[in-house]
Amino acid sequence: MQHFAKFDVPRYLHEKRLRKRKNRLRRELRSAKRNSDRRTVESMLGTSSKVLEMIAGACSAVGRQQRKGRVAFTAPKNFSLLENPSETLASISRFAADCLTTRLKAVYIDLSKTTVYDAGANGLLDVVVDEVETLARKAKRKIHWSGVYPADEKLKRLVKALGVIKFLEVKHEFPKKKEASMLEVFEVRCKHYVRAVRANETDKKSRTTQKFADHVNECLGRVGRQLTAQARHLLCAYVTEVLDNAEEHSLMYDWTIQGYLDTHGKDWTCEIVLFNFGRSIADSLSGLPTYSYTWGMIAPYLLRHGPNFWNGRWRREDLLTLIALQQSVSWKNQSKADTRGNGTYDLIRFFQQMSDESNETEKQFQPKMMLISGTTQILFDGKYKMSPNSAGLGVLAFNSSNDLNSPPDPQYVNGLKQAGFPGTLLSIKFPLSPGHSSTAAVEGEASWTRRK
Repeated sequence: MQHFAKFDVPRYLHEKRLRKRKNRLRRELRSAKRNSDRRTVESMLGTSSKVLEMIAGACSAVGRQQRKGRVAFTAPKNFSLLENPSETLASISRFAADCLTTRLKAVYIDLSKTTVYDAGANGLLDVVVDEVETLARKAKRKIHWSGVYPADEKLKRLVKALGVIKFLEVKHEFPKKKEASMLEVFEVRCKHYVRAVRANETDKKSRTTQKFADHVNECLGRVGRQLTAQARHLLCAYVTEVLDNAEEHSLMYDWTIQGYLDTHGKDWTCEIVLFNFGRSIADSLSGLPTYSYTWGMIAPYLLRHGPNFWNGRWRREDLLTLIALQQSVSWKNQSKADTRGNGTYDLIRFFQQMSDESNETEKQFQPKMMLISGTTQILFDGKYKMSPNSAGLGVLAFNSSNDLNSPPDPQYVNGLKQAGFPGTLLSIKFPLSPGHSSTAAVEGEASWTRRK
């Protein structure tokens, strides 16, 4: 059958013009929507960043006076949220405070003295850099970024593959192809002011959890293993619940997930960090009405522990955070019939089991997780485990008797002294046993700068 363009030219031209007009209108509508979203985001972001202000306000120490819009950040030797959370948070908080100046021109990041550096500290530093750069773009300003790498090649790769180098798109410093092929990297951030104006961002959690499960599978694939269908389903469920809880109790939609595995050398360590900004766990529980079901579960413990029990090492907010980890305790539960899960502990137990199965022949070290919420830190390393009480509910009290009526071990549950975290953060590290040595590290320059 002949095309009507060959026998009805006017009709053909009319329909062609109509299609072009529709396509043009569609493009204009999409462009108008993008511009509207951009203006809305910019109006919400304002001249400053709420996230940046929250991080800066988490430390009582005053930031350094700036000289002609130049900021210098020197990371501590032990720059780790797992090993040195208080000093690490304080240094990042002071850095954020320094960056709040409206005339910021240059930022220098010095990691040369750092010998311990984990994904948790890296992720939080990334957010500060991201917020500062976003504000600069909004104000149509350019910031000169430069810095010095850690001396250790392994830590240098982390900075290049997942740290400020990636965020600032310093492409000439990206890991080379061969080097990058030996890394597994995952990073997703949901920004509060973006999520608020883009409806499709609400589906980001489900997409992220699926991609995160793929990342974990790729890490396990390095040692010839893979998640079963059930294990993948559970991992997605646990991560989804952690993100759901983050959004619900924090009253913000700003969360980040990062994952990292470096297969250079013989000791492989998989690192994962999840954090969100907003109210802390203790703040969300403190805000419950006294007649609520969950407060009825919490109140007896508060009566038993305070005020005579409270001291500098054991505080009310520490107890509230600890109680929130127990099975069936959720601020959304309304009765015994409600069975909100315990995603936080389920997640560390999942990685504990996965690490045990991946290291049957060679034990490198026990998996660790640090939970930081507000000014409370809780360490998981397998010494204290959840066990059922007389009612069959899981209890994790972090003491020898596993009794929530007694204070926990202060080495595992305590308050941060120098600075807190404005939200909730989970930093996880677990070993994978490769059973062989990999290619030697690739040497590189010690310093970097972003080319204009």
